[in-house]
Amino acid sequence: MGPHRIFRNDGTAETPLWILVTKGFQDIDIASIGKSSPFFVDIDGDSDLDLYVGDGDGYLSFWRNSTGENITSVDEYTDITSRLPNLFLLYPNYPNPFNPSTTITYQLQKGVKVRLFIYNMLGQLVKTLVNSKQVTGYYSVQWNGKDELGRDVASGVYFYHLETDHFSKTLKMALLR
Repeated sequence: MGPHRIFRNDGTAETPLWILVTKGFQDIDIASIGKSSPFFVDIDGDSDLDLYVGDGDGYLSFWRNSTGENITSVDEYTDITSRLPNLFLLYPNYPNPFNPSTTITYQLQKGVKVRLFIYNMLGQLVKTLVNSKQVTGYYSVQWNGKDELGRDVASGVYFYHLETDHFSKTLKMALLR
């Protein structure tokens, strides 16, 4: 499948007048991005519409409209992933030691299924904080020192484990009651 055509409505919602936009957008092959969903939005606050294309795997591509006109030209191509993480990372929680809660921060290089677990010193699962697909980006999750049943856990050392299909890391933290 070749490049998609992009149209601009110069009419109204009731009486559309669709104009083929060729300048700047003609080389964008949305089909090569996968299960794509193009979307126009003014992301940079300059009153013109920019093009986002998201795919089913959580990736985004971004074309900034730098002409000051609405959807008539895109002079600069920027892949939004250059502004997003290029690594999978799990950061030290803060505060550590903590009471009553701590923040666990991580970054995802691409959209993946994410699992974030809390384990005790015996390796027993205490709490599942995240178990879902997430898109590329930076994330922060709070743990309030409670187990799966909502009960306060005892003071001590705990481990938090981030796991994806591409990354796995465990770090430790201390809860002081």
